[in-house]
Amino acid sequence: MNRVKEYRVARRMSQAELARRVGMHRPSITNIELGKAEPKTSSAFKIAGALGTTVDELFPDEKGE
Repeated sequence: MNRVKEYRVARRMSQAELARRVGMHRPSITNIELGKAEPKTSSAFKIAGALGTTVDELFPDEKGE
């Protein structure tokens, strides 16, 4: 499971605000947080940047856990 929601909530950011910052639609952020969709690599980097972290932190390799 990814950690997008965890980081977003910790930064007191709404899904709408995150979506605006990364140029996505809010439902796309919802689906990513719920694990129903995986972002494109470029979108993952934008999300990580907006949340002040890395792609590796947001999307840990489940095989290594």
